[in-house]
Amino acid sequence: MIGVLTHHWAKPDKIEEAKALLDGNGLAQSKALGYGQRLTFISQDDPTKISTLVTWDSNEIYDAAITKHHLCPVVCRLTDRALLKQFGDEIVDQDFVL
Repeated sequence: MIGVLTHHWAKPDKIEEAKALLDGNGLAQSKALGYGQRLTFISQDDPTKISTLVTWDSNEIYDAAITKHHLCPVVCRLTDRALLKQFGDEIVDQDFVL
């Protein structure tokens, strides 16, 4: 089993919309073969920081699910830009701006 920890940042006035968007992404992931579970964490110090931990049966299954279901990190860059904070287009590792 592997875990994928991803950090997301919402605009302060769009936190609830960002949570809903992430929940929709989680629902899509949950339909993939080898999906385990998904947990969402809201930072106590910064409510705009939303982290998700998703477990998968293996790296190979995770890679296949990303490819097959178009869950590639690039998709996260193209989602509802009204929710995005303006940090530029650079995304490092699994950190996304929503």
